Amino acid sequence: MSGIWYATAILLGRIFAIAAATGALFSIASEIGPLAPSNTGQQASSAQTQSSPANVVHSTDEAASPVHPAYQQAMELANQAVAAYQSAKQASDPAAKISFTQRERSIWQATLQKLASVPADAAIYEQAAEKRSHYQTLLATANSKLTATDNAFLKEIMDSAGVAPEQAHITLCQINDGQFNSIQTKQAAPHSHINNCRHHQGDLLLASAASLVKLPIAIALMDKVEQENLSLDDKIYIDPTNFTENAEGASIDIDQEYTLAQVATRMINESNNIATNQLIDYVGRDAIAKTMAERGYTHTLVDFKLAGDRILPPNPGTQSNQITSDDLTAMMVEIYSLKNPGDEELLKALISQRDKELGYAALQDLWPAVTWLGEKTGQNDRLIGSTLAIKIGDERYALTVAIDNSGDLHGLQAIIHGIAEHLIETGPLVSGN
Repeated sequence: MSGIWYATAILLGRIFAIAAATGALFSIASEIGPLAPSNTGQQASSAQTQSSPANVVHSTDEAASPVHPAYQQAMELANQAVAAYQSAKQASDPAAKISFTQRERSIWQATLQKLASVPADAAIYEQAAEKRSHYQTLLATANSKLTATDNAFLKEIMDSAGVAPEQAHITLCQINDGQFNSIQTKQAAPHSHINNCRHHQGDLLLASAASLVKLPIAIALMDKVEQENLSLDDKIYIDPTNFTENAEGASIDIDQEYTLAQVATRMINESNNIATNQLIDYVGRDAIAKTMAERGYTHTLVDFKLAGDRILPPNPGTQSNQITSDDLTAMMVEIYSLKNPGDEELLKALISQRDKELGYAALQDLWPAVTWLGEKTGQNDRLIGSTLAIKIGDERYALTVAIDNSGDLHGLQAIIHGIAEHLIETGPLVSGN
């Protein structure tokens, strides 16, 4: 490697390291631009010159190391990404800013793919690795901008509903036909930029899982039935020790036998507490945790049995139940995609939901533009929330809305209504499903 190229590489590496440490995109052109200097040696804007980094890589110094084609292509793409960044920065139209930032993100992704293909035995491998680290930071910044833009309408809806943003949890996902698009990336992280989902505090634990915790219990039951080759027609005994007060309209008798299908359905559509406690015993806390972990619901914990106003079953558990709106919405996406055995039964239970005061009621004045497809509600003195599925046009959506430390029914309904209205007006989160 020539002295000139080596000194240039060292200087660039230091510049990139400083930029990455600060996390800033300030003067991004000056960071990348030197890869393509003008013949006069003056620094030029990448957006204006669009010069190839090969001008430096293939210098007049005959001793310079040969450049891998993938690296050269990556540098050319990097200049294009910089140009897209600068165009977004200069654009006055919000839609144009978004479009250019989307282009920037796409090009950084392609750039990283090219750099990743540089073999370890290539002379330029270490430099390629340094650039990968830096460009990943720039990609993350572009993603962050797009995520903030995508989620901005949720803040407007919360403000209109009179709900404090710090109390609300919202996750909205479009259910793609013919495929399951994981919210977790199994595990891409729910708060990362995923085109078919929108989030507000989706990865933060709800103040209480309330009766929303019944959905993961039902999922774990279906997993047990499948894994152990059981039948939903099998009967289980309702132990008197699992007695507690039930929600109005919920009915199940202790010291009696019911089929698994009956118990699971009543747990969901009646929000039956006794049925819930019995299924916690039947499935087992460890088995529930195993199913949640295997399916990527890393923020969900089922340990504590449910109680009514006064009666707490003996040996109720030691830890509070936990869940997030991201996990709940992911569960609904899987169920409505019929991804796993038993999902059809769960879908039927959700559709037969008897509590119509939350999501169902919020959408009534939007019919027939919106179709309600099922719901699980939850409410206690620390939370009001609902996870539901809806259809607008040809698209289906899973939506979870919860408000911490509140019983604000009106606020919850207003958020659900506002999100549905937004989807009617703006169209799908992602087109072409």
